[in-house]
Amino acid sequence: MKKFLATLTLLFAFTLPGFAQGQVRLSAEDQKKFDKHYSKWVNDTRKNDRDDIAKDVHEMQEIMAKYNIPANVPYDQIASTGSGVRVYQSRLSADDQREFDKYYTKWVNDTRKNDRDDVAKDVGRMQEIMARNNIPANVPFAQIASTGFYSSGSSPAYVQRLSVNDQREFDHYYAEWLEHTRKNDQDDVAKDVARMQEIMARNNIPWNVPFDRIASPDAASRH
Repeated sequence: MKKFLATLTLLFAFTLPGFAQGQVRLSAEDQKKFDKHYSKWVNDTRKNDRDDIAKDVHEMQEIMAKYNIPANVPYDQIASTGSGVRVYQSRLSADDQREFDKYYTKWVNDTRKNDRDDVAKDVGRMQEIMARNNIPANVPFAQIASTGFYSSGSSPAYVQRLSVNDQREFDHYYAEWLEHTRKNDQDDVAKDVARMQEIMARNNIPWNVPFDRIASPDAASRH
């Protein structure tokens, strides 16, 4: 298993930069389909609509599989409307940044408590700030907040961010995902990814954080 993980890590390390440089091209029809599902996925993720999130992920993963794009390539690197890995803090004034960070922190906490009314208010406040600074509505909040994932120069581990139950569930699907990836079982890979991203969404973990940053260190060996 350790050998496989090392090989898998190297494979992703070489594949992801290659994709980001545009070495894989979708047909015009598939690009249009992907963009449609990507936009829907962004909206469904913000609404925490788990059923629709799973459907969106499945549709995008099907297109990715068709082009042999690894399952963990960030969707915004494939969508023509994606925001990539740009950071937007520099676009905001000091006052707007302070205000955005305040509502972002509140949104993180309200999301964890599943306080839907307050989540909606937090989202509304952040989107107001984004709108007046001409930041596209589909840019992840973490790319704007100075406390968000993208403001760091490193990739932090997220293990301690999940509840015990969410961590256990994530580890289970992570181990399944490794096994199904090894077998090249695309249908099950898509299901595993959807499950993991559901957990990530409800814990406000950006969708392009590598799964191994969230899984427990021994998650793979438990399978």
